[in-house]
Amino acid sequence: MGEQFESLRVQARNFWLARNVPVSTMLCSDTRRYDDFIRDFDQKSRRAQFPDNIRPHGILLDTIKGVSEGSLICNDNSRRPVRGTISIFGRGDAPVKPWSTYLVAGLIGRLSSSPETCLLRAYVHPCVSSRNLMLVDSNYERGTLKIIHNLQVEYSGLIDVNVRKPLTDIGNQQICDNISDEDAAVEAERHGAPKVLVPDFILEFPQFAKGKADIIVETLGFSWPSYRDDKDVTIPAMQAALGGIAAIEHDFHFPQKEHQAQRNDRFENRLRTMIEERVRKLRS
Repeated sequence: MGEQFESLRVQARNFWLARNVPVSTMLCSDTRRYDDFIRDFDQKSRRAQFPDNIRPHGILLDTIKGVSEGSLICNDNSRRPVRGTISIFGRGDAPVKPWSTYLVAGLIGRLSSSPETCLLRAYVHPCVSSRNLMLVDSNYERGTLKIIHNLQVEYSGLIDVNVRKPLTDIGNQQICDNISDEDAAVEAERHGAPKVLVPDFILEFPQFAKGKADIIVETLGFSWPSYRDDKDVTIPAMQAALGGIAAIEHDFHFPQKEHQAQRNDRFENRLRTMIEERVRKLRS
């Protein structure tokens, strides 16, 4: 178990399945131990002392290889069937591929019509790897993050570079911080609902005043004109929402005449230049 999973186990003590029942008491964080968890489910439930009006349940949290035919494909290639829905972020499937790693959160319990303890439903989201649980939207983002991590190592000791993966709408947060709900409703009625603004990554430089040197990193994974038109609007809007900070794009389709290795080099060199500028400012 890596440090991130150990951290999740610690944090699970602060979340509750029911009154006085912390998640940590009913957490299975290793699919290899799932059968043992199911076998001991009744004993764990009695020890947890669920209220009479709440059916005992637990949580599965681990990384997996993918999903196939209603089952989770675990890292040891075993299958864990899910009785109900498997929700997969941003797609209809989660195929097993050499690079695929997914974080799964599943609900363990019993249907009212069955005495069998099982996985009732699950949510699956791509992550970087079984050791790095940062959520990503695609394998393209894994490629972007790999280059970022290489630069983090290159500049280690010269400047601190943190990577943040926002999960909520930064534009909505800005609106909430600056105008009332009533005024926001009026603006939405007048101009339409604002664009959802969720950067792919934000590089943070904690040695500078909060946010001033941050960089938005966008992975451009599609070539569709509508997608590109949307990015032309949302990227400047995200910059504005975060105080006019810099932004950089990692393109996986353009220029079309270039190989992807050349596009990767272009992105890496541009990002290196931006980091160098911040290193020089630190030294001045």
